[in-house]
Amino acid sequence: MTKTLKSLLATLAIGTVLQTALVTPASATKANDTITAAFQFQLPTLDRYYSGGREGFLLGLLVYDALVYRDPNTLEFKPLLATAWRQVDPLTMEFDLRKGVKFQNGDDFTAEDVVYTLNFIADPKNKIFSPETVTWIDKVEAVDPYKVRITAKKVTPLALNYIMQLSILPAKYHAKVGKDEFGLKPVGTGPYTVTKAAATHSSSPATRTISKVAARTSPM
Repeated sequence: MTKTLKSLLATLAIGTVLQTALVTPASATKANDTITAAFQFQLPTLDRYYSGGREGFLLGLLVYDALVYRDPNTLEFKPLLATAWRQVDPLTMEFDLRKGVKFQNGDDFTAEDVVYTLNFIADPKNKIFSPETVTWIDKVEAVDPYKVRITAKKVTPLALNYIMQLSILPAKYHAKVGKDEFGLKPVGTGPYTVTKAAATHSSSPATRTISKVAARTSPM
């Protein structure tokens, strides 16, 4: 999904610093469409669910989208992959999904991807980095191709706070390649596509972009 670099930088400002001179909206061109993100800590994987800390948080914002996000200025929850949501009863929430969204590999985004993602990360055997973000979920159902229902195990006042941290994965691609291969070649619906990642002892300022990201490790 498209975001301006200005709003992205405002969100990343929470505990994260990007070296960049661009702080206003800009359009990418084929000749100038890549951002190089230099991290002090080397990410163990490019899968958001297995990369923690500030670097993992940054990766999640760049490459993936959740159902909702929190506006950094008002702190209100705003639509992202979901266009609307409602509390059906004390344990149940329904989310209307945005139509016309595609993953970076061309797959259509539907309720299938939400159900697959939440079931995968809620499975204890998959051992994600922050299991507390999903342990409250009892079940996830697709009501129709663009509506999902999430049922909690108990009343969960922080449900939306957790949901905004849950990056949605492409069900078909993730199931096909597995989590290890996905960690090398991740796919999301975010504004940036990962093209490569490498460990290095050099650093350089980020270049202007809104479409691709090359991640590298760089010491302070």
